Amino acid sequence: MIEQQTINQVWPRMDQMDLLSGLYLAQSGRMVVVGEAVEPYEAKTRTRMFFLAEGNGMWKTEKKREWVHKNDVFFLLPGQEAQLVVERGGKAEVFWVDLYGDGVGPFLAQAGIDSSQLVVSGISNPRLSQQFPLLLHDTGHMTPVDHLRLLSNLYLVASLVLEAVPSQKWISVLPTEEAVMYTGQWKWWPSNDRIEEVYTAQPKAYAEFHFYGTGIRWYGTMNFDCGKADVIVDGRYQTTLDTYSPERLPHQLLYVNTKLTPGPHIIKIFCTGEKNSKATNCDVVIDRFCFYQPPFRSEREVLVERHSSRMVQQAKQWMEKEYQKPLQVEQMAKRLGVSRSYFSSRFQAEVGMSPSKYLTMVRMEQAKQLLQQTDEAMAQIALAVGYQDVFYFSKVFKKSEQLSPSEYRRMYQKEETV
Repeated sequence: MIEQQTINQVWPRMDQMDLLSGLYLAQSGRMVVVGEAVEPYEAKTRTRMFFLAEGNGMWKTEKKREWVHKNDVFFLLPGQEAQLVVERGGKAEVFWVDLYGDGVGPFLAQAGIDSSQLVVSGISNPRLSQQFPLLLHDTGHMTPVDHLRLLSNLYLVASLVLEAVPSQKWISVLPTEEAVMYTGQWKWWPSNDRIEEVYTAQPKAYAEFHFYGTGIRWYGTMNFDCGKADVIVDGRYQTTLDTYSPERLPHQLLYVNTKLTPGPHIIKIFCTGEKNSKATNCDVVIDRFCFYQPPFRSEREVLVERHSSRMVQQAKQWMEKEYQKPLQVEQMAKRLGVSRSYFSSRFQAEVGMSPSKYLTMVRMEQAKQLLQQTDEAMAQIALAVGYQDVFYFSKVFKKSEQLSPSEYRRMYQKEETV
């Protein structure tokens, strides 16, 4: 029944993408990797899909390095070469299948696989580890019934992989957004002007992200100076992750949970202050969170969404009318009767940017009009769009438009003359 239920859930997606008539299996195999590394694999004309049944390792292609863990599925695309590296003394069991047919491309697209994203992580369905070994076959001794059973097993494996991949877009939130809050000492990297990551080595320091949805992902960096982190979701301990790596690996998916009930949630990432014997420090790094919302909602959830939409629209109207005032996210949330974190996460989800970014965008548009249409001094324009400090206004404008206000005015005047 589990197999049939899973196929029924994903069948429309497979049928719509013509996977049921165009996805076939050429070869398959199993290998046990012991030690440091195996010889590189090379895909020529077919796509190879791997399943890590046991162990951990690093999947290394020419342009990408990504850790893979038990129950992860990862791919090698035609023309690529890759290598699975297992930690010295470690052991990994891997199953693989070579795919061909017109359905391979749509299957990869549905799974979100391309040259920049080769791994489907966090597959929690235990059926996958039971089903993958059933794809092992001897091409020289197969009856028509064996071929049919093999094809059925392949469709089930494909459906299990697609089931782990949400059909809707994940919403990415940078660590500098208002919805992400910090307790303890955190630092920006590489600089305050160009923030790519946020990190800490202080024990018990934590980052807290409030969101509304059914799934959450945490991306960070693994490196030789990184240590262990505790993950807490809605006040409950989830896991402790060791983020050490002998080489720097940015943008790694460190934690994923797609089984949350629809509604508001909180994830906290704690620095434990602990590390393994190889790490030089106990840093914990955050480069972004991602969350998603369910495609189908109950009547209650629809009402919540409608209320949230009205709340966001009201906030946008305030910013568009009162941009010259010293508006703050905390003030808007208080006026709306909700918490700052909830307001920020809902605004981000609906508008695609944080409240402060939206307010900055509104102010910059007004500033550009004033620079184009008036000869007012920069200090007057700064005050007119909500900035008391003209130097700070100039800094924000240049970051937004890649030109200083005076350069923008001269360029516009030049275009008008031409």
